[in-house]
Amino acid sequence: MNYKEINQNLLNLCTTENPDYAEIEKLLKNGAEPMELVYAELGESYLYTAVIDYWLDISQFKREKVPEFTEITRLFLKYGMDIDNPKYGYDGDGKSNPMWDLGFYGGEDFLRSYKIILEHGLSAENADACWSHDYGDHYLSDYDDSDFERIMLKDMAFKMLIALSYPLSRNKRLEGFLHASHNSYDVSKFKDWENYTIDIDASKRENKRINGTIITVFEKESGNKVWQFVM
Repeated sequence: MNYKEINQNLLNLCTTENPDYAEIEKLLKNGAEPMELVYAELGESYLYTAVIDYWLDISQFKREKVPEFTEITRLFLKYGMDIDNPKYGYDGDGKSNPMWDLGFYGGEDFLRSYKIILEHGLSAENADACWSHDYGDHYLSDYDDSDFERIMLKDMAFKMLIALSYPLSRNKRLEGFLHASHNSYDVSKFKDWENYTIDIDASKRENKRINGTIITVFEKESGNKVWQFVM
């Protein structure tokens, strides 16, 4: 089996609802590369991007929880997946940054995957590609404050807070969005994002956009307000 076939086989194993983790790991041990270009359903793309897109569809249209995606991400990182140094660079076409695709709403398992990627030292630039995709989509679209819109907005806020909790993935732009200079809470605690809830007050938003929406973060255990920022 040549290098191209190994990677194509890896993609096939990772884009099934019942992935064989032992076979996936065997291919990774034999040199399969999650950041290699492959031919997927939508054309040529990075393998990991194609995997994200597959599990995104599963989470949105079949079932909410996709722990398989998180386990695949763990295996990819275990065998050296390097999002910061792609072989061919990133563009807005087939070589798009996988973090951009991870920015679509995919539920809690996508947040867990984002966290473990940050744990492996993702740069602020590529961490931004995830949460800023969400922010851009919300900023440019009407926000009707529906239940689904609130879920998506909370998901984006958690991505921003998780990125803030990792020094390598934090920058002045993110700190500015989150009003970090006005909040004194220990941001490293946001690594454990499951310990928090988010409240959204859209009563003061401007022109049906998210501008002016107030995001407040509470500790689940104590109920204390620990963070607040305005979109």
